[in-house]
Amino acid sequence: MTADYTLTEIVDILTRTMGEMESRVLTGSEFAALSMRQLHYLDTINRLGHPTLSELAQELGVSRPSVTAAVAKLTEAGFVAKVASDEDRRVSHVHLAKKGHRIVRLHDGVHQTVADMIAGALNKRERQELVRMLNKVIAHIS
Repeated sequence: MTADYTLTEIVDILTRTMGEMESRVLTGSEFAALSMRQLHYLDTINRLGHPTLSELAQELGVSRPSVTAAVAKLTEAGFVAKVASDEDRRVSHVHLAKKGHRIVRLHDGVHQTVADMIAGALNKRERQELVRMLNKVIAHIS
């Protein structure tokens, strides 16, 4: 018999499941020392392309000095590189290094695994309806 969970419980279960999966993927790998916050930075950098420090700060909703410090640590660890802008040498863009691309692929793989788990529990019509409803939610909160 399956339990009937509240929406809050469902969000909690999905969040916890994804966190546990990401922890398993990271544990014992070259990325084991990476924090979830750093992973979030790398994911955001990947999504934005080659953001400036200011663009990254704005997207993450944090101060530019905070981004500067975080990017310095990620640079030191070999996940990203700062590249001076061709148009304005005072501006730097953040690029994922090979190591950064590898962790983002692992992170995306966890998301794909969770999506596949959800899709596997639903028929085609149910999947389409779930996607439609979640798009409606995203439009509402964006």
